[in-house]
Amino acid sequence: MSDVSSNEDRAEKFRKNFVVPESEQSRPIGEIPGIEEITNQLPEATKQELTLTPHQALELKQSLEQKSILGSQAMLPMICKGPECPIAKTCMLQQMNKAPVGQSCPLELALMDKLKDELVHSLDVDWEDRIERQSVMDLVETEILQARANGILSEEGFIMENVVGVSESTGEPIMRKEKHIALEVKDMIYKRKERLLKSLVATKEMKKKLNLGAKDPSKKESDLLDRLRKAKARDQKQTEVIKDAEIVTDKAISKSKKTLKEKPKG
Repeated sequence: MSDVSSNEDRAEKFRKNFVVPESEQSRPIGEIPGIEEITNQLPEATKQELTLTPHQALELKQSLEQKSILGSQAMLPMICKGPECPIAKTCMLQQMNKAPVGQSCPLELALMDKLKDELVHSLDVDWEDRIERQSVMDLVETEILQARANGILSEEGFIMENVVGVSESTGEPIMRKEKHIALEVKDMIYKRKERLLKSLVATKEMKKKLNLGAKDPSKKESDLLDRLRKAKARDQKQTEVIKDAEIVTDKAISKSKKTLKEKPKG
């Protein structure tokens, strides 16, 4: 009996250690609940051929939701290349040997989030407005690109040597010192940022003009009720005046008739 129990114990231990729980098993994406907004857009064949674990499906859903909010800028952060990164020498994570090679740069992700919050606050942006939201993310993009250009310049300096030809006598390349291309890129980015800022400000000013005099629905309803009450009060007052006039007229007529009856005949 003890042998049977020990065998069952070993089998149970094996299942716990080596059998993948159902919640972690891959299955066709079309059979995973909770991600219908994704699967409804997929061809039937893909729903069956693409297999993911529920956890992977959730990560995919969250990634797509993030992209729908941030637009194309959601794919802006560089993929970490460790020591091969063009700005590795200025990367703190690389210096600490903690660079997440193969993943989106966490420093750029954090910087994007910080810049986004600062711009929304300083420019009084309506984050629910898609146009204003996209304008902010475009501005964030320019800031990130400028930061990269600055990182490259801090490593390579303002001057770079470019090959402009080959010596016929020696076969050696002919080099010429020129202004670093990153400086030109920075200038382009700066001009684009300036245009974006002007466009965003113009958009907000136009919205204010279009909404000039517009009121909150509750305020409109309150004003309407107030006007109705005043109109009702005026009507009631006019009615009272008419009644008073009718009474005065009736009295005058009655008095006139009485006078005529009492007047002696000549």
